[in-house]
Amino acid sequence: MSEIKLINLKTKKDLKTKKIEILDFSHDLFEVIKKSLGLTVLKQNFTFLDEKINYLLLDENKTITLLDFKKENFGQILGRSLYLVDLIRENLGKLKTYLSENLKKEEILEIDFNPRIIVLGTNFTKYDHYAIKQINKEIDLIKCEVFDSNTLVLEKNYQSQNYLENEFPKSQLFNEIKEHLLMLGDEIVIKEFPHYVAIRRIANFAYLYYDEALVLRVLADGKYKTKAIKNSKDLETALKLLEEAYA
Repeated sequence: MSEIKLINLKTKKDLKTKKIEILDFSHDLFEVIKKSLGLTVLKQNFTFLDEKINYLLLDENKTITLLDFKKENFGQILGRSLYLVDLIRENLGKLKTYLSENLKKEEILEIDFNPRIIVLGTNFTKYDHYAIKQINKEIDLIKCEVFDSNTLVLEKNYQSQNYLENEFPKSQLFNEIKEHLLMLGDEIVIKEFPHYVAIRRIANFAYLYYDEALVLRVLADGKYKTKAIKNSKDLETALKLLEEAYA
């Protein structure tokens, strides 16, 4: 697996890695990771059907998301999350009723109840990759390391691709953009919904949707830029915007 080394340019010494354990997963560290992954807390520290759930999260696409942790190099890739995903799917009515205590009906209707799992760990192996390939669920492996207690590094290590639906209307322009994105890097996830497409690495950095023409909305320098794509010239501009956002 890949190795990250951070070196202090003044001292020319490696920054020491602090191993992250679940027990010392502090509130401050959680807040930084949550923001970096584009997550918001839907519910925390609650019991659902006799199961304690620490965090029930939503990602940027309003998909229910569970955080899991790989405790050690040779530990299990997934803990309780697989069980909780099935528990949620089999009891959607009860969960929606439970959430209705704090959410409006319109807010619940916006939620994608096909849960996503994000696994944080300091190291993943080829056996971990093989394991999630066998599971028809949306799973991301994120390498998470703290250096010298004050520098956090998050690295997309692997993600399953066999869960992705093909719901978005296709066109030649869309297919060319999708092909170009996949050439940029294998850590890019292109997730299709009926009315839009979300493009992410660790977090979303671009969207595609139709508004008369195909439209690209891409994050650049902290702000979103919008580009309508009607012809090959527009396509060329859109691809450059995506490359800049990816770099």
